[in-house]
Amino acid sequence: MTIAQQIAHDFLASIEKVCVENKIDIGSLETSIIYDKGAQAEIAVKDAKAGIIIASMNYDLDEKSLKRKKKEKELEDYCIERICPICNFKKQTPCIVNKIWNEEAVEEAVTDEEIEEAYKKMLEDKNKKCQEI
Repeated sequence: MTIAQQIAHDFLASIEKVCVENKIDIGSLETSIIYDKGAQAEIAVKDAKAGIIIASMNYDLDEKSLKRKKKEKELEDYCIERICPICNFKKQTPCIVNKIWNEEAVEEAVTDEEIEEAYKKMLEDKNKKCQEI
């Protein structure tokens, strides 16, 4: 059984559980793996009779992608307390977090280098504040 098949099985079980808890007829639910690239996949649960997808999910277990997402999340958590018209880390507009949030909406992607640079500056800023205390 592949990782995608295991996740699809668990996903279907959780959807069925929610349906039962809410007294929704589960009918004939089935999973379909829309794509499976090993570390990345998209899975859907659909009603086989109606042919309607009722839930879907994507997962990405790629180590590089997970590290980037972790850094993005830490930057978001750190920067959410401050709303900077000009990014303290990049000295540009929009700030790095707004750029991350808008990445899917606009053509311009945030590079790994930009994330890494801002992440290092954030850590330096945190360390400096800890030393001041």
